[in-house]
Amino acid sequence: MLAVDAAGHSVTLQREGSGEGFFDNDAKQVRVTKDGKNYVADLSPGKAHWIGYATFREGIVTSDELLVERPVTLATKELGNLAGTEREYILLNEMPTEAP
Repeated sequence: MLAVDAAGHSVTLQREGSGEGFFDNDAKQVRVTKDGKNYVADLSPGKAHWIGYATFREGIVTSDELLVERPVTLATKELGNLAGTEREYILLNEMPTEAP
């Protein structure tokens, strides 16, 4: 737990973890351009690590942010293996609603 706001009825938590494999909705192949030529590369994800913070107010999530980083390998017949690092920042914040 990072912070408690008793007057505001909120708590902020930190979470951290790791995992392997594809994310939901991950593309299994991506397009790569090199020297003006396009290639289709197979994507192989490595072990992901994430850290994030979530704030709850009266049991409702008002803010949730997560930074995920993982190594990836892109493979093509023409270019061989290309190593890289992928970072994804996910942010979910409370949205004001319109009054009826």
